[in-house]
Amino acid sequence: MVNIFKKEYQIIEVFLHQPWKMLTYGEIQKLTGKKSKSYTTAVLQKLVKENILTRKKVGNVVTYTLYLDSLQTRSFVGLVQEYISWNSKYIAFPLI
Repeated sequence: MVNIFKKEYQIIEVFLHQPWKMLTYGEIQKLTGKKSKSYTTAVLQKLVKENILTRKKVGNVVTYTLYLDSLQTRSFVGLVQEYISWNSKYIAFPLI
């Protein structure tokens, strides 16, 4: 379960800073740092199938964006943010 989540969270993490942004396959692959095309394709297809991402063809390019109208997407993004924050080595001491 954790290994599967790690694959998905790395893709969703790309969208966290600008959730409204449409990204191409190449941009997602570059931002995640994964060189395997099959890895990226499999995770993107799974997230599209689960209605977390939407796939849209713009000209000759396929773009992906978060499906923000879905409660499932919002829950999953919240889970990813929590996972990242709990695994972070940095703690903001002035805020505590």
